[in-house]
Amino acid sequence: MAHRLFKQAWRGSLVAALLLTIPIAGHAQVSQPSLESSDQEAADFDYANYAQHFQVTSAIAAQRFRIQAAAGDLEAVLRRNESAIFAGLWIEHAPTFRVIVQFTSAGSQTLSPYLTDPELAAVVEVRTATQTVNGLEQDQATTRAAINNLGVNHDSDIVIQTGRIEVYVVDSSIIDTAQRQGRLVLPANVDIVTVARLSQPQADVYGGLSITGCTSGFAVKHIDNTKGIATAGHCGNAQALGGINLTYKNGIVSYSHDIQWHTAVGNTIKNQIRYKLDGTRRNITATKSRVSQSVGTVVCKYGRTTAYTCGTISSKNYAPSYVTNANATFIRVDNNAGYTDLTAGGDSGGPWFVNGTAYGIQSGDVGADPNDSIYMAVNYITGMNVSVMTAP
Repeated sequence: MAHRLFKQAWRGSLVAALLLTIPIAGHAQVSQPSLESSDQEAADFDYANYAQHFQVTSAIAAQRFRIQAAAGDLEAVLRRNESAIFAGLWIEHAPTFRVIVQFTSAGSQTLSPYLTDPELAAVVEVRTATQTVNGLEQDQATTRAAINNLGVNHDSDIVIQTGRIEVYVVDSSIIDTAQRQGRLVLPANVDIVTVARLSQPQADVYGGLSITGCTSGFAVKHIDNTKGIATAGHCGNAQALGGINLTYKNGIVSYSHDIQWHTAVGNTIKNQIRYKLDGTRRNITATKSRVSQSVGTVVCKYGRTTAYTCGTISSKNYAPSYVTNANATFIRVDNNAGYTDLTAGGDSGGPWFVNGTAYGIQSGDVGADPNDSIYMAVNYITGMNVSVMTAP
């Protein structure tokens, strides 16, 4: 499978999955862990983790994190300004760290004015491809509609490095028959992949919960200034945190969304996330939208089951079958750092982040490769008229 060919060679130790429970002070307040990291301490933790996996210094890790952030911003600009010829961008970490940028024509000439960051410019490699990102996404949408018309449940994704579209099904017989009979004609760059199961949401109703069945995500603020906390929309509307019932406000599990949010009356909502087993927290001070999240970017998450784990973005075009009328906008993350599980049941709703920047909300796993994960890009949280809190 093409996705597996592009997993980076992370080699890391396994992360323990035991999460400390949250104590309760009295009957109305949820007692938060007292440990708080400075922004630099939290970033240094990520750099050390990266440095260990890729056998580089922490200083080089920090530089690469800066470059991958700049690459994401570059991708967003190219997608906006050069869509007629832009054919994708991704980051490779091993054996050589580099940023690949593809165009259908005039690549170097087109890219040159945008390379104002010397660190980024030093690692960019320009390549030529036959189809633009827009063209790939149009082919994916056409393919999904055609297979939906056959009544076949499926997931789908784009492998930007090869320009291929992968459609995942448990049983391909209906598709095969339709193709033989001429009732289904798919683009030449579509691969039908048979898998043991399709993607699944990761709710878990058993012990050691952070919230009921799932993991709390980012602190959010409604347009009316009401503060609350988000989690995955499929987790169920009745949620409690440390024995305190949360108040459901809104949720969406359709199109580009797998998200819900709750208020916690009588509790202080902070723009922080937990990232260590001992309860240490980091501040969330920024967000990164889907258009600025590049393939190959190292991202990390925290969940109640598998705690802190990291992987690399392998696609921005996953369409999970369990989301109603799913758009192909979910982010797929490869488990390529040696973890037993990148995520597992109960991690749903947990935050995906890079340093203090919010990237997404954990949604589910990948049926074609259950050790990989998918998350909802954080910008879609605005569909509930809330935004991620990036300040107290």
